Amino acid sequence: MLLIDRWLNGNRNFIVGKSLFDMYSTNKALKALLDKGETAYSLSLLVKELMAINEKDTRPTPTTNKEKEILLPMPSHGDSVMKSLEAEWKPKYALMNKLRYDMDKYGGDNSASVRAACNELCQQILSLEQECMQIWEKRDFYEKNGRLPDIKTKEVKIPTDPLQLATFIQSCLRQIRRYRLTKDTNSKHAQLYLDYISKYKKATGNEYQEKD
Repeated sequence: MLLIDRWLNGNRNFIVGKSLFDMYSTNKALKALLDKGETAYSLSLLVKELMAINEKDTRPTPTTNKEKEILLPMPSHGDSVMKSLEAEWKPKYALMNKLRYDMDKYGGDNSASVRAACNELCQQILSLEQECMQIWEKRDFYEKNGRLPDIKTKEVKIPTDPLQLATFIQSCLRQIRRYRLTKDTNSKHAQLYLDYISKYKKATGNEYQEKD
């Protein structure tokens, strides 16, 4: 786990470690002992327990094995969906690293105010870590299947009546223009943008020509 790895390999601030233990463990007896404050014994137990949790890779909300990937830059190549996924991931990744840096700055301070601040930072970092992993999983799914997992595909019957066909084409164009505005930062809209371009091509037999 990224947070526990950083703690074990860092200065092992007791308050930060206790915050991590509170999030990842249900051991009430040890939590009660740690609540009494830092001693050489309680710190040694905390280190031992966090090492054990780290080895078991136990986490609160959805389990994933993509931790290593969020340490790497997300590739920016690909179509509009790939690029929008990177755009969604990048600010979360940057904020997560900033919060980690903010937590590291507390050093060896184990005051009550630091305890509260570190607990809040840990919660935010964990939440961002999960969000980054979920974006990576969407990207992997899209790379394998050609579309996002949370957007259903529907078989569309192209109208044969000239008036209905014209209405259908105009509807596609409106949706293309609509999703074009947000496709660079919203992966769902990027997927819908490509879907309507595909419908337009089926209806007209022509490639959609983007206009500035």
